[in-house]
Amino acid sequence: MQQQNIVVGQKHPLRWLLLIWVGVVYAQSVLMYLSAIQDSMGVVRKDGAAGLYSVLGDLVFVSCGLLLHGALHWIVLYRHLKQRYLWAYFLVQALLVEGMLVVTGSQFAISTLFLALTLEAVSLLKWTRPTIIISGSYLVLYTLATLPQQGLFTTNFQNALVKSANFLVILMFIIACLLLYRQRAQAHQRDQELLSEVEQAHHELERTHAQLEEAHMQLEDYAAQVQDLTLVTERQRLARELHDTLSQGLVALTMQLETTNGLLAREQVVQARIIVQQAMARARATLTEARNAIDDLRAETPGSLDLQEAIQQEVKRFTEYTSIPCECDIEALALAPSASYEHIQRMISEGLSNIVRHAQAHNVFLRAMCERQQLIIMLRDDGVGFFPIQAQQLPGHFGLLGLRERARLIGARFEVCSAPGQGTTLRFFCPLSSDQCPQEQREAIREEVRHE
Repeated sequence: MQQQNIVVGQKHPLRWLLLIWVGVVYAQSVLMYLSAIQDSMGVVRKDGAAGLYSVLGDLVFVSCGLLLHGALHWIVLYRHLKQRYLWAYFLVQALLVEGMLVVTGSQFAISTLFLALTLEAVSLLKWTRPTIIISGSYLVLYTLATLPQQGLFTTNFQNALVKSANFLVILMFIIACLLLYRQRAQAHQRDQELLSEVEQAHHELERTHAQLEEAHMQLEDYAAQVQDLTLVTERQRLARELHDTLSQGLVALTMQLETTNGLLAREQVVQARIIVQQAMARARATLTEARNAIDDLRAETPGSLDLQEAIQQEVKRFTEYTSIPCECDIEALALAPSASYEHIQRMISEGLSNIVRHAQAHNVFLRAMCERQQLIIMLRDDGVGFFPIQAQQLPGHFGLLGLRERARLIGARFEVCSAPGQGTTLRFFCPLSSDQCPQEQREAIREEVRHE
C-alpha cells in the first residue's frame, strides 16, 4: 500500500507536466500555422483559396493529433496500464507523432514530443533495458523522419545529422536525470519500508515484552498456588502416614496390653509373657515405621512377592491378636502396578484395624480378583455394621477418609457397603491394562458378590 501511494504521488505531477508540455507544443504549432495563414492571405488573389484551405486542414489535423496525444497521456497515467500493454501504447504514440511530423514538418515540435514520450517511458517502465530500447527507437524514428526531408548526400545532410546528435544529447541527459531520480526515489522507498519494518519490529518487541511480563506474573501466581497445594498435600500425606503407623500400632499395643491384663488377672503368666513379647516387637516395628514416615514420608516400596508376604503377615498378626479367623486369597495382587504396592498394603492394614476397633466381627474375608481390566480388592466382615454416611460426619474418624485418599492417589475407586447388623464390605477397584487380567479370574468375583 505504501509503495502504491509513492507511485501515485510520482505520476500525479508527471501527468500535468506532460499535458503542459503538449499544450506548449500545440501553441507553437498554432503560432506557426497562423504565420502560414497570414502568408497565404497575401497570395489568395493570385492562386486562389486552395493554399489557405490546405493550411487550415493541416491545423485541424495537428489539433486533433495533439488532442489525441494528450488524451492518451492522461489515460495511461490515470488508469495505470499493465506492463505488457505499455509497448503497444508507446508504438501508437510514436506512429501518431510521425504522422504529425509528416504533416507539419516541424522538427522542433516533434523532437519535443519524442522527449516527452521518453520521459513517460522512464517513469512508467520498471526496468532500465526497456526504457533504453524505447528511447533508442524514438531516436531512430526521429532520424529517419528528418533525413529524407533534407535529402541524402546534399549540403543540408550534415545539418540533419547535427540536429539528430543534439536530440540524442538532450535525450541522454533527460534519461540520465530521470534514472537518477528513480534510483533516489527507490532508495527513499526502501528506506521508508525499512523504517516501517523497524517500527513494526519495535512494536512487536514491546508487545512481546508486555506478554512476557504478564506471563511472568502468572507464573509467580502459579508458583504460589503450587506451593500452597504442595503444603496441603504434604499435610494430608503426613496425616495419612501418622494414622497408618502410630495410630494402628497404638491400637494393637492397647489390645495386647488389655489381653495381658486379663491373662495376669487369671494368673496365666506364661501366656501373658508371650503377649508382652509380641507387644514389644509390635512397639519396635511401630517406632521404625514412625521414623520412616517422619524422615521421608514414604516407606520402601515392596515388590509383588513382598507385597503378598507383607499382607500375609498383617493377616497373621490380626488373627493372633484378635482370634478372628480371616480367609485370605490374594494371589491376584501379583497383577497390581508397582506404584500402588505401598497404598494397597496401607489400605488393607487400615481395613483390618477398623475391623478390630469397630466391627465386633467373628469372620473376615480378604479377596483379590481381576475383572474387566480391574484389580478388585475386597475386605468383608460379619460384624455389627454401620451407616457409612453418618460415620464420615463424625469428628476425629479419619479411617474412611484416609482410605479414599489413598485410592484416589493410585487412580482407584473406593466403595463402602454396610448397614447395621449386616457387616461391612470394602472394595477397591484398581485399573489394569488389558493383558494383566486373566480371563479365568473374571467370574470368581461375581460369585463372591452374589453370596453377599
